[in-house]
Amino acid sequence: MDTAFFDPNLHKDTLKEPDATRVKLGNAGHIAFDSFGEVIILQTCHRIHQRKDIDDAEAVAYNERGQMFMNIMHRLRDCTWTEEDYYWLCRRKMSHLSLAEKATFAEAPMIMEFRKERDNEDPHGSCDSYNRTYLYHLAKDTKAPIADFNAAYDGVSVEDGATLSDDAFRGLTHGLQLCEGAPVLCTENMWVSAGLMNGTRGILRAIVYRHGGRPDHADHNNRVPSVLLVECPGYADAPFLILHGFQKGFSGCLFFHVPCLQKTKRVCRGNSWQ
Repeated sequence: MDTAFFDPNLHKDTLKEPDATRVKLGNAGHIAFDSFGEVIILQTCHRIHQRKDIDDAEAVAYNERGQMFMNIMHRLRDCTWTEEDYYWLCRRKMSHLSLAEKATFAEAPMIMEFRKERDNEDPHGSCDSYNRTYLYHLAKDTKAPIADFNAAYDGVSVEDGATLSDDAFRGLTHGLQLCEGAPVLCTENMWVSAGLMNGTRGILRAIVYRHGGRPDHADHNNRVPSVLLVECPGYADAPFLILHGFQKGFSGCLFFHVPCLQKTKRVCRGNSWQ
């Protein structure tokens, strides 16, 4: 397809080569585009990162690569990208990068096809598996204990709750493992005006239990933390906790608390659950 999908005209070679693949694809795109009453094209990039130390040659190269990537994405969106664009992207594969540049991606988010582990699939090809492996390495390197707890249930035992699908609870898993220092990602718009929205990243700084609760409590419901203290650099409101001892080493950081939500099971009718 070598024409912009929002171009109101048919492909320029429609009369000369109506059976050419590029002509068919281009005109098919127009048909799909015209089927919508209104079309909004989003063009603003909100998350491009530019380094400020422009006297550093590596910083300049970093900014140039970022600008080049954004330009290619725009051309890909407009169906005007070139063969040179394709080969430039090929050279950005991890296998082509230096060890120093690979190290800069150590804390970058990784996009994966599947969140959950699936039967008959690569056990390492899911977000759950990748996150668990990352957590174990982080805990080992930082000597931080891992809090391993299950969801709390109302109306069903923990054993029976473990057999129920996570999809009934908006993806809330039966079990969760966390340690201090682990990166977390906000998946809902919690407080948009303060910068806490879907996609906001943070670092777990403390796991707080209510009085009497602990990770190895005999009652599974008392193993669930009461509050998670998360540091978010993009958080734009007052700190939740201001204690000299707690903030030592985190000068200027802002914290907010996340109550741990519980899976709740209630009998609705017969064997139907809500």
